[in-house]
Amino acid sequence: GFTPGPWMAGINWVCPGELKGAFVKSNNTTIADVSAVKVKSQKVCEANARLIAAAPDMYALLDETLVHVDEWNFPILLRSQIEAALKNARGEA
Repeated sequence: GFTPGPWMAGINWVCPGELKGAFVKSNNTTIADVSAVKVKSQKVCEANARLIAAAPDMYALLDETLVHVDEWNFPILLRSQIEAALKNARGEA
């Protein structure tokens, strides 16, 4: 399973003028460290951390949507895309 949410994104503190990087935490436990050095941009680094932090909510929304796909008359392609995304998140793809 996954670490329970909510996940929160934050900014690492370093010396002024240096790229800081970012992190994602759940209940004061670090889930991910996001390096600003590799992307060479603090803004991109922070955006990546926010996207990672949003993952539990997005997963739950897709999972709930899948339950209602038939009653909401979603196209079959959309159902398969949702199923593929959820399998990918679970490491089953």
